[in-house]
Amino acid sequence: MMYRSGYAAKGAHQSHILALTMPREAFEHVLSLGNLMKKGDVRIQWDPERSVAIGRLEHRSIQIGIGKGIIEKWASEWVVGIEDVTELARRIGGLVAEGRIEEAEALRPVERVYPVSEELRRVLAMDLEEGAGDGDGDGDGDGDGDGDGESGSAD
Repeated sequence: MMYRSGYAAKGAHQSHILALTMPREAFEHVLSLGNLMKKGDVRIQWDPERSVAIGRLEHRSIQIGIGKGIIEKWASEWVVGIEDVTELARRIGGLVAEGRIEEAEALRPVERVYPVSEELRRVLAMDLEEGAGDGDGDGDGDGDGDGDGESGSAD
C-alpha cells in the first residue's frame, strides 16, 4: 500500500512509511475490536489492492485505524518493532516513475495471505464481495462515498 502515499512523496503527512511488528495475539486482538462503520477504537476499511504501477489486483487490502482510546496501549505494549521503510518506498516510486516496473516489483516486500479465524472473518466482513469495506471510506457498501447506502452522489 506504499502507493497510497505516493511512495512517501505526497506531502508532509505522508512523507514516512513505517513497517510495524506486532505479536500475532496482539494484532488479532486489535482486529477483534474492529468496526467497519468508523466508530470505536479500531476502524477497518477494505480497499482494492494495487500493483506498484497502480493496476488493480484481484484481492483487497485492509486499512486499520487506531483510535485515541487504545493508541497508548497499542504503541507502548502491542507494537514491538518499528522499521523505517521510507527510502525503500522512494526507490520503488522512482523506478515506477521511470517505467521500470519489474525492478520496482522485485523490491516490494513479500506479502502473504494472513489466515484468521472464522470469528475474525465475520468481524472484519471478509466474506462479503461488496459491502461495508467498499474502499470509499463511508462504510455503507455502495462505493460512492456519501454514506447513504444508495449508489450515486448525494445532492
